[in-house]
Amino acid sequence: YSFQIEMNYRTWKKRFIIHEVPIVFADRSVGKSKMTRKNIFEAVWMVWWLKILSIAGQL
Repeated sequence: YSFQIEMNYRTWKKRFIIHEVPIVFADRSVGKSKMTRKNIFEAVWMVWWLKILSIAGQL
């Protein structure tokens, strides 16, 4: 999931046009989410990592 954040940011930095396409997901009726705490941590960390790289001029 964090790669989506990174790709959106890099695309935005290069001034490409980004369009949102809504996707409707049905609620699960069986099983449980595949989203782990690790996925959530990586996504949050990616936001900060991209900010650090941007400030350092490496992005």
